[in-house]
Amino acid sequence: MSSSPGNGSDVSLLLLALTCNAAIMKLGPTKVSCPQFFSMISDITGRLMDMLVDFIPVRQAYHSIKHIGLRREFLVHFGPRAAACRVQNDCGSEEVIFWINLVQKQLQRAIDRERMWSRLTTSESIEVSANDLCANLEYNWDFSSFQVVPINLDHTQV
Repeated sequence: MSSSPGNGSDVSLLLLALTCNAAIMKLGPTKVSCPQFFSMISDITGRLMDMLVDFIPVRQAYHSIKHIGLRREFLVHFGPRAAACRVQNDCGSEEVIFWINLVQKQLQRAIDRERMWSRLTTSESIEVSANDLCANLEYNWDFSSFQVVPINLDHTQV
């Protein structure tokens, strides 16, 4: 991340461009008269997001992009980076913590949505349920290497 005086303007312009891309994506390919242009929007959005995280921390970029309406695109684009723990700057541990917290929140929401709490009684059932949940969400994660930490139903840490 660079820290020149023009960063605020750069970030604002990147967010404006991402907002325009979000609007084009919401219109869809049938409303955009040029299919070649529409097919490039996803790639352009990814490049703009890469540029944005060069100026601001990934946590701040996520919240800005989520506000624009491109949360899914952010997760698809940066998912491989998060999975590989590839961080390229001094704020690496901060980024790793961000990804862990985000995954934890998303998994918590999915468990709540699927009403799985009643089935989570033992560490074996937690592992099986987590793998089943990820399979239903089209993820392929191996939970056998994770340490199982007891959780309260009121969502506070033990």
